[in-house]
Amino acid sequence: MKTKMIAMDTSTRRSALAFFVNGKLKDHVIFDYSNIKDIEERTTVMGRSILSYLDDKKPDIVFIEQPKGKPNMELVRKLSRILGIVMGWAISNKKYYEEVMPSVWRKYLPEFNQGGKNRDELKEESMRIVKKKYGLVLDDDQCDAINLGDAMLNRYYDEQEELFS
Repeated sequence: MKTKMIAMDTSTRRSALAFFVNGKLKDHVIFDYSNIKDIEERTTVMGRSILSYLDDKKPDIVFIEQPKGKPNMELVRKLSRILGIVMGWAISNKKYYEEVMPSVWRKYLPEFNQGGKNRDELKEESMRIVKKKYGLVLDDDQCDAINLGDAMLNRYYDEQEELFS
């Protein structure tokens, strides 16, 4: 049996998704709607794109980066629409869904040194790891999605090895 997993780094402007089959990266995509100025329209279009990808790939497991609320609560509220769409898909399809804080998933990547780094440095670190592991030069959003997936594989592999074999 193949186990399919999607890891997501979402935002209201750009959302990156990484698709894994049996613990191996098989695809990655970025939905960039930063050209759509109206946030209501943008989140609707983003939600439709993500739903289409989920329907196409049919993952068993969905991990999504949990947004932080302090900098801009209004933006987090808008982003919550996208999280709600993804959660709704997972619930209606009886799939595993989990939101993970960036500081938490980074702990499960031994090669990720996050201590004392600012946001830009963390993004650079994420891109460095993906380039080293996969030979891919991608933007920070796609790298965060891929690294989130790898981190969750590390977290769950020992406990649930049968899921990824």
